[in-house]
Amino acid sequence: MKLAIIAPMEEEAAAFKPRLANLRRTGDGEVPIYVGELNGAEAVLLQCGIGKANAAWTTALLVERYRPDAILHCGVAGGLNPELRVGDTVLATELVYSDVDATAFGYAYGQVPQMPAGYPADERLLGIARRAVAEAPLEGAIASGLVTTADSFVNRPSLAASIRSLFPNAQATDMEGAAVAQTAYRLGVPCLIVRSLSDLAGEDAKTTYQSNVDLASERAAAVAEAIALAWLRAEAGGLALR
Repeated sequence: MKLAIIAPMEEEAAAFKPRLANLRRTGDGEVPIYVGELNGAEAVLLQCGIGKANAAWTTALLVERYRPDAILHCGVAGGLNPELRVGDTVLATELVYSDVDATAFGYAYGQVPQMPAGYPADERLLGIARRAVAEAPLEGAIASGLVTTADSFVNRPSLAASIRSLFPNAQATDMEGAAVAQTAYRLGVPCLIVRSLSDLAGEDAKTTYQSNVDLASERAAAVAEAIALAWLRAEAGGLALR
């Protein structure tokens, strides 16, 4: 059993590092990849970098070199659902791009040509995640639903409104999730995206983000850890590993 955890930024990766034993940096070049253990099982932590291109190529690199059995992608996001608050967490049931437009050729808005319109979460991982968060003592509300991805930090109310109009059921927006999900889809690796809200998209998001990025990173890491431990137990045939 080998689990990969992907976090975009240093703050997001730093929140997960203390959860891994015997942690050591590996890999080549400037891509931060760490190998460690989670409850005795091998785990790989990738700091993928910000944006879709960074997320896609580093995820592909990680899968090629380390062959994980599943991917958990965790980090922060901007809230799109007005009922959610900073510090709440979203389990992404599906990922879509909010900055792709090939509708002139008959594709759905957000659909990369010749690719799916969206990238659903792995059903087994999502089921494990829902049970795990229901049982674990986690802070903040836990929601599930659609998450959008774009190479934009959504600080303008007009942009947030545009995304909401195109994807009325969207819970949150990030800058990497759909690219990780698309890469995992292409490479056949089960994947789940977990995002905690550092801000509310379009509502003074930059200031709120700067005040809450560490809090949201820690909440996302805590939720991802609970899911990872539940996945490990499930992979071990339901036997507790502690």
